[in-house]
Amino acid sequence: MFETCIFYKNYLINFSGCQNANDGCIVLDIEKNIITKVEIDDILNKRFHHACCFWKDNQFIIHGGWSNKRVHKLPTLAKSSSETLEASSDLFILSVHEKNGTLEFTIQEIVAANPLIRAHHSMVVHNDVISVFGGEAQGGDALNDLWTLNLKGSAQFWQRCQAFGDIPERSFGHTSLVYNQKMYVFGGCFREANGLRANTKIINNLMVLDFSQSTFFQF
Repeated sequence: MFETCIFYKNYLINFSGCQNANDGCIVLDIEKNIITKVEIDDILNKRFHHACCFWKDNQFIIHGGWSNKRVHKLPTLAKSSSETLEASSDLFILSVHEKNGTLEFTIQEIVAANPLIRAHHSMVVHNDVISVFGGEAQGGDALNDLWTLNLKGSAQFWQRCQAFGDIPERSFGHTSLVYNQKMYVFGGCFREANGLRANTKIINNLMVLDFSQSTFFQF
């Protein structure tokens, strides 16, 4: 659970999951109805509540999530586990290749000048620019900030964007997609900054970000 899925040609690819899941990808060939496990580079250590989205052609972007190998610890999520979980700033390009009816993966890590640490967030790519919204920060605080990174820039760095309009509530566990030059953000959970997990509530708002004006409005 807590994994991400991507669709490539006739394959459904399930990447990682909870902290006890095995590394690698589970691949479903929809035409043949066959499930296989594909090993991937160890740099993609097991993680969950990460974000994954399509970029172009055969390339996907993976960012963040709770991990067990990085340096930003979140002890509140590790109490029931023998492993130390950590909030991650990892950013990867995952390229998928089909060879003789099987899938192969290549990994490229993007080292941003100012790492963006979070999990349980949403991410889209529009005009070669990554947009990350909300999620949980180190310590478990819910967020409603918006960050971008230009994949085609001469240097990769995260930039916090000043958004206007009806700014969404602090949320995590929501979903986002791009359609017609806009980002749609739906659902998730709401919790005040420094709030207790017991006070988390489910929300079902549909918020829209107009990229051309950096303005949010409620659908």
